Amino acid sequence: MSEQTADEFMDDLNRLIDRAISEDKVMYCRSHDLHFRPEELRKLNAEGKFRWGAVNWILMSKTDAMTWYDTAIRRAEKHVEKLREQQDRFADWISGDEPMLSSGKGE
Repeated sequence: MSEQTADEFMDDLNRLIDRAISEDKVMYCRSHDLHFRPEELRKLNAEGKFRWGAVNWILMSKTDAMTWYDTAIRRAEKHVEKLREQQDRFADWISGDEPMLSSGKGE
């Protein structure tokens, strides 16, 4: 299998962007957790940014993109809550009020 030229590479990505526009979809790069409107990605590509192969992008409905963000925010909030609990335990340990029994890993 031969390698794609830079022009072929961008042609494939531009075809995917065209498809996203025609299907009213969002461009999503799973490996970097990035969402873009197709027009936005095209503009950024023209600036030399996010010029990754079409294979790196999937088309996602707007509803699915919003659900992804809701889920990511809930996960982040849970992570912050765990960090605050660990910080409180650490503060108690520093002050001598309580031994530090757990690092919080795997909890």
